[in-house]
Amino acid sequence: MHRMNTSATSTPGRAGLCMKLLKFTFISAMLALAPSYVTAQFYPVQVTTQLAPPYAVYLADYAMPGNDKLSLVVLQRDLTKASYQIRLQVSIALNGSVIMRTSRTFNPPPITLDPGIPMVIRGADLQPYLDSRNLDFIGYSRTEYERTRALPEGSYQICFTAYDYRRQDVPVSDQQNCSFYWLAKSEPPLINFPACGTSLPLKNPQQIVFSWLPRNTSSPNSSAETEYDFALYEMRPDGRDPNDVVLSSQPVYRTVTEMTQVVYGPAEPVLIQDLTYVWRVRAIDKNGRDQFRNSGYSEVCTFTYGGTDIAAWQPIRKIEAEGESESKGKAWWEPQQVDGYRVNYKKTGSSHQWFSANSDKPEVLLFDLEPDTRYEVRVQPRVGKVYGPYSDIKEFKTLPIRVYECGESPGNTLPLGKPLLFATIGMTIDVQGITMTIKDVNVPNADGIYNGLGEVSIPYFGGASFNVTFSGLYINENRMAQQGRIEFMTKGVEAMIEEQLAEQKRKELEEQQERNREDWAGTDFYNKIFYYDEIVIDSMYANDHGEVIVVDEKGTAYVNKDISAILADAPDKAIIIEDKNGDQWVVQKDGKITRVPAGGLSPAMDVVVSEEALDLVKEALHALHLEYNGETMATIERDLTNRRTTLDDYTKEYNRNILKSALTIGETTPQDTSAVSGGPLFFDFEEVDPSPGGSTDEEFTRLSVAAEEKELERNRGVLLNFLGNNDNIDQVNKLVAQELEVKGSPVSEYIEKEKQSQTSSDNMKSNIRSAIIGLIDSVLKETARTKSKAEL
Repeated sequence: MHRMNTSATSTPGRAGLCMKLLKFTFISAMLALAPSYVTAQFYPVQVTTQLAPPYAVYLADYAMPGNDKLSLVVLQRDLTKASYQIRLQVSIALNGSVIMRTSRTFNPPPITLDPGIPMVIRGADLQPYLDSRNLDFIGYSRTEYERTRALPEGSYQICFTAYDYRRQDVPVSDQQNCSFYWLAKSEPPLINFPACGTSLPLKNPQQIVFSWLPRNTSSPNSSAETEYDFALYEMRPDGRDPNDVVLSSQPVYRTVTEMTQVVYGPAEPVLIQDLTYVWRVRAIDKNGRDQFRNSGYSEVCTFTYGGTDIAAWQPIRKIEAEGESESKGKAWWEPQQVDGYRVNYKKTGSSHQWFSANSDKPEVLLFDLEPDTRYEVRVQPRVGKVYGPYSDIKEFKTLPIRVYECGESPGNTLPLGKPLLFATIGMTIDVQGITMTIKDVNVPNADGIYNGLGEVSIPYFGGASFNVTFSGLYINENRMAQQGRIEFMTKGVEAMIEEQLAEQKRKELEEQQERNREDWAGTDFYNKIFYYDEIVIDSMYANDHGEVIVVDEKGTAYVNKDISAILADAPDKAIIIEDKNGDQWVVQKDGKITRVPAGGLSPAMDVVVSEEALDLVKEALHALHLEYNGETMATIERDLTNRRTTLDDYTKEYNRNILKSALTIGETTPQDTSAVSGGPLFFDFEEVDPSPGGSTDEEFTRLSVAAEEKELERNRGVLLNFLGNNDNIDQVNKLVAQELEVKGSPVSEYIEKEKQSQTSSDNMKSNIRSAIIGLIDSVLKETARTKSKAEL
């Protein structure tokens, strides 16, 4: 590790050593990853994987007799052999990470190929390869898979590779010949009639045809094996949330059918006039498999039996909407001769839930929205308790968060609007651009004046929240406070503000560093960082000789000749330079230098670590953290103090003997000083034996080494207590894992190798533990060497 003008101490602070640890990299890691050859290879067998849509999440479906959804076309391209025996291996990757592959203990019968003749393998012939008993699970729970027999939804890569039957480590087909698919569950049914929120006219005798649209008809896995559970509920009292009704009430009628409709006639329970009913349908797989999203449940819908026939109603027209602020929107439309309106609104997208607001006028304000977010809005007319058809959907977007500066005016004061009739706990109020959430409030008087408690979040204090009291506060119908008094309740506001600002700065630094890592992702960095941790770098440039000139904030120039030499040998590398403040510069060939404010770049930042490796590293770090507990660290500190005292006592005696021996020689064998009158005495130290008791300086070396070893152990414990703490962020564990090598291989590769050798998890954790200690010790020793060079 290169370090310029450092003054590192032998007892590093936690933060400094941890940063050095996370940035320490190894050349051997790159060498271990280097390919042994780069030339193209001809394979004697070609395997083509074909999967016909729709793509189910059940592997067993692809291996059913007569099912041709998954098929392989295997061709022997080597025409010099009469026939050839192979075995197949399958690997399944989810979102780029392998989660299943054929177990090495699985020994299927050979597949015999004839030259030039394609063989098609499908259905039941593939069943052994997809049997979970013949698969190894990697980073995915076998128990979870056995419970559901279903794969998680996502992007999959399915690869079949041919291997020589007698040499199962020798691939005879291209291992990269894979196919990509999106495996997903089927959608639940879609309600058709009666439409949600509608009213049905009375009929005598009663007869309603409930119908829905199945959305799994394209799937041969579930369309023929699906039945539907229909349930009808009464809404009592009126106005309840329909979802609450189906979760907390018993249905008045329930039936299971294989049809996509239910005829509700005179034989079923009598419907009550003007009562609102709730209904839904659930698609169920007859074989008990979880084939559907949302457990197969449709949307919950309501209808009112009796009253106005809404079929004759006209939908609302000319609906408009806009965002008025960060958390408020407004919608308006062409009025109709009705009793009122119901406005439904939600975030744009199919996964979000609809909310509703009522209005007696052809306009409405929508509150408690999220900033800089797109919303959809639709309107229904209302006559009595019956709601008409939905209008077209109109989209709008709330305003982005405005970051106010301290002392900045939020805008012109508006004239007083109509008072807010009712303020409730949890309601948010706009107080001159600052959001206040009501925590307690009195009953208002007729003038809309409120007293109570609240909580405000101040944007220009990093979003810090404070408790407040408000009195005589006038709130208008748009939930804007326009008059009154608000006072802070929190003690130590200044300290909290400073803490919040510091936390905000830390988050901004982390976000900037993450953006820097994204911008420089894929860059081939040199494996060491050049540190200038005694200066703040002002500028940097390359001179005519290619040397890098570093200029600090005082104008002092530092010449670095090492970087040009490195780039001459490895022109494709990029070299990181870091100063005292953590800002970085990246030096590349042809004298290109780029400043990276806030830094965050590391030579090891692009190393990929598997989830399994990350978990084992975290477990090993935590075990080491427990091993170096408070009692152990106290013992180490006592031993270190004793060893240092012994060394200090020996050194003092050593120095006294040097002085004593020198003075004795000066008295008995003085040198001729005639040529240097008045000059100092000269002593022949080759005749001096300064060691106490006639011992040699081997004792001094032994005591020094003993003290250094105990100091190393103490510093190791300090780092492990920091790194192994479960409260520590996962990013730190990931960075340690990126730097770690076990038995000469990156930790993820090591784990894969050991798993193939069936090494136990405990043995792997033991080796990882030793590697972590070795990594920490190497960094600590490097720090000590850097310190020695700086002192010299």
